[in-house]
Amino acid sequence: MNNDIFVAKALSTLLTPFGFAAVASVVFSWFSPIGLGPMMSPLSSAAIGVLTLCVFPFLPVAYSVATGRSDLDVSDFKKRGPLYLLGLIGYVVGAAVFGALNNKVMFVVALAYFCVGLVTFLITLSWKISAHTAGIAGPTTAFLFVFGIWALPLYALSMLMVWCRVRLQAHTLAQAVAGLLVAIVVTSFVYLVFYP
Repeated sequence: MNNDIFVAKALSTLLTPFGFAAVASVVFSWFSPIGLGPMMSPLSSAAIGVLTLCVFPFLPVAYSVATGRSDLDVSDFKKRGPLYLLGLIGYVVGAAVFGALNNKVMFVVALAYFCVGLVTFLITLSWKISAHTAGIAGPTTAFLFVFGIWALPLYALSMLMVWCRVRLQAHTLAQAVAGLLVAIVVTSFVYLVFYP
């Protein structure tokens, strides 16, 4: 295995959308500049975020891999539809819980995940868009809206993920960049409308 292939595979595995969702849940819950509402602690907020934005959406993928129906990347995009639908349910549950508990920062995160997931799901019905690049660019855009310009360097991770996915031949350059752009545009729209 070439060194660059090894690096691309390692980074692609390390920076999965599910793992990045867990990191985002912890960061937003512990460092929210607008608080978490009167009913949630950082721990409860992070736990619900990890459960609904990371664990629940990952379970159908894990089951699909365990039963031999797909690989971890779900390379056959025609098999992605049902897996997306179950993930979208997790995002809706997260948004509903955070909305009910008046946790605005996590409500908007979960809503953005749902909207990006829905758009990429609809695109996936006819074309293989990169969930990996979307899964990095979306939360990075959320970090930018919540924490300001210090988050701009995180976009380097999105660009790195574009390189990884193309180098691994998991996506074309167009598919990888499309995932990144869809996540940035949709997340920006959600934050412009719903974030204080």
